Amino acid sequence: REDVAEYALSTIRARWEEARSEASDWSLPGLLKDNAKNLVVLRESGSLDAAFDSADRVFEGVYFIPYVANATMEPCASVAEWDGGDHLTIWSGNRSPFSERAGLAEAFNVSEDSVDVITAEVGGSFGSKSNTVSYEAARLAREVGRPVRVGYSREEEFTWSTVRPAALIEIRSGVSDDGDIVAWDYIAYHAGETPFRGRRGADTPYGTENVRISVANAESPLSSGSYRSLGGAVNHFAREVHIDEIATGMGIDPVELRMRNLKHPRYRRVLEAATQKFGWQARNGSDGKGFGVALGHDVGSYVAQCVELSVSGREVQVERVVAAFDCGLALNPDGVRNQVEGSIMMGIGTALWEAMEFDGGRVLNPGFSRYRVPRITDAPEIEVELVGDPDTPSTGAGEPGIVPIAAAVANAVTDATGRRVDQLPIVPRL
Repeated sequence: REDVAEYALSTIRARWEEARSEASDWSLPGLLKDNAKNLVVLRESGSLDAAFDSADRVFEGVYFIPYVANATMEPCASVAEWDGGDHLTIWSGNRSPFSERAGLAEAFNVSEDSVDVITAEVGGSFGSKSNTVSYEAARLAREVGRPVRVGYSREEEFTWSTVRPAALIEIRSGVSDDGDIVAWDYIAYHAGETPFRGRRGADTPYGTENVRISVANAESPLSSGSYRSLGGAVNHFAREVHIDEIATGMGIDPVELRMRNLKHPRYRRVLEAATQKFGWQARNGSDGKGFGVALGHDVGSYVAQCVELSVSGREVQVERVVAAFDCGLALNPDGVRNQVEGSIMMGIGTALWEAMEFDGGRVLNPGFSRYRVPRITDAPEIEVELVGDPDTPSTGAGEPGIVPIAAAVANAVTDATGRRVDQLPIVPRL
């Protein structure tokens, strides 16, 4: 029983030596760059040096995005039973039963036909709920010869589940006096051993012939893994905040600057639809009131978002979000809107409050009492306008809504306070 297991655990007195790591939430930005490896140039064209030399203005920015937890409502749990020696049955809430089956078969040196994974209907994992807990249950079940359930406590879930990788992103851009972006140099350092996660969303939609997009991964003190949109939301935050910095420096409206440099018709369509429905041109700023805009692309879909919020001291209240969304043919419009709304709320959390606090490899905020997620009182009015062409094949709806929202919120906070936002989360730094 769980109470017996908890009592047994309480009697154990473990002793260990912990290697002192330099990595902490304060020193990590520098460590990411210092420990970078596997640098990959995703795209390079034109002549950057010549373009920067000819640019009327050059802008440089460095952006940091911390580790964030998947923060699922249900901690991981799994039941394992061995039948007939080499046949394993797993009951779990894993989001990927086929990959779980393959992983368990490899771990226990049995065929995949000898592993059955029965998935329960549970809440979203947003990238977590991996094979680890099922492996633990299966290993223990084999040892004792009877079914075993392993379920994480909330603290264990925060401590041992994977997190969205932290990232340090450097951008250098060259701009002409009329607002054309003539040079774009982008490099992102994403924590973790899997460099492909950092590629998603790294490229720029803004037209320039002189561009270099590079990504690298770095050693990580925390176990990083999948998160809604993988690296997409992280890369979009840096890029869309940098675009607003250009607009401010050039004295150009941020929507106008984006329209000048966007060539793709679907990007232009979502930006026009979002700003028109929001009433961007008629917005009326006042003390503590801010407006922000950002756009993005993920899994084949296009999205633009406008945000209205208020800032009072260290309190930020997002009041209204308007999103224009193009996923082609929307077979289930209500389902699409629900996904976009959920993505927006999740992204507001990562923008304003969410960050894993740690010292070395030790997590310091392993629970909702110290890890702040959006609450019902934080929910703004959200309007989702579907603008996709019904003759265009359907693309993804579950993740694109999260990729621009942190930048839109950050740009609105800058508009309200005049203070540049280049790190997340925003509220602890106000």
